[in-house]
Amino acid sequence: MIKILYTLVLTHFTLMSFAQLAIIGQNAETPDELLLVALEDIPAGETYHITDNEYDSANDVFTTGEGFVSFTTNTLVEKGDVFSIKNDGAWSVEGSTNVTIGSSAGSLNFSLGNEQTYLFQTDDDTHTGVISTILGAVDTWTGNIDASIDPRINYPFSQVIDLITNERNLVFNGNRETSSLNEIMTLSNWSISAIRIDLDMTDFYGAALPVEMSYFRGSEKSYGNLLEWETVTEINNEKYVIEKSKNGRSFTAVDYILGNKNTTETSTYEYVDSQPFSGLNYYRLKQVDFNGDYDYSTTIIIENHSESKIDIYPTLVSESINVELNTDEANQVVIFDQSGKSIIHTVIDDGKNTIDLTALNGGAYYMTVYMESGPYVEKFIKQ
Repeated sequence: MIKILYTLVLTHFTLMSFAQLAIIGQNAETPDELLLVALEDIPAGETYHITDNEYDSANDVFTTGEGFVSFTTNTLVEKGDVFSIKNDGAWSVEGSTNVTIGSSAGSLNFSLGNEQTYLFQTDDDTHTGVISTILGAVDTWTGNIDASIDPRINYPFSQVIDLITNERNLVFNGNRETSSLNEIMTLSNWSISAIRIDLDMTDFYGAALPVEMSYFRGSEKSYGNLLEWETVTEINNEKYVIEKSKNGRSFTAVDYILGNKNTTETSTYEYVDSQPFSGLNYYRLKQVDFNGDYDYSTTIIIENHSESKIDIYPTLVSESINVELNTDEANQVVIFDQSGKSIIHTVIDDGKNTIDLTALNGGAYYMTVYMESGPYVEKFIKQ
């Protein structure tokens, strides 16, 4: 299993008093959800509030008309612990057995944009009390909060994420492993999406786990999407399976890299996806122990701006299937049945190629396009 290390270094004394929690993820899609990380140990009995009402900096109050939700720590929340506040029919906490919902005042439903989401505390622990501190805010309005509603006017240490686009879902590049609050507050370290993001409710309580990962990140390169990760400890670690998705929900294993078994030294890994999807690519690691236990890393998103070299369609076929190329790297296609037997072997050219499938029986098949950079595989169903 994977445990993400937390070494959040808060060097400003005043900041230590206020920055107990940070917002590291938000989904405004149903179900509404916020992902939080503890920046320091938080004792039992601390009450926090979330609202999407706008903040009035002149009067130091929140406006009315939208909603609030409150939660209270049930026992000690340790520095680095991650949990999700989620509205799945009713507001609840996921990812931690040590935090429970306290009270819910009114209702809270994020809109699909043009909002600010605030995390705050009050002097009497009710959402209507006098604001004692605003810990964090996510601005989805313009990417630049106006002074009249900027919490930093009265709470200079509040953590404010100013989005550069009016998207409604975001996550701090999934890893939760950076060493300073400044890294959490740097927008370039966040993924922003128009569709719901998997915020990955990994439970970080308990004993040390077999793999302690310090980061998992990715970037678009001219030769494909580069995935990089680093571990500081590995125990009984067999391998990492690289999984990929077009939509962030349905993942497919595309390759694997062997782990370093047992080591307390820093290990770095790289993997290149030479055939990324055009647009958004979702990646996660399935870390597998020798005893068969496994755990998933957080999900990262890479947006690929280059045109896809291969387009295979449709994936539900009756008589024929099309293979469209905008590269001269490929010239062979082999279609395999589910047993791995080669059924069709043909040569293709740059541009659109139509392959006759009338001789195939109904069922699932795999098309492999052989390229210089490696094979490209697509599954299709013959009706």
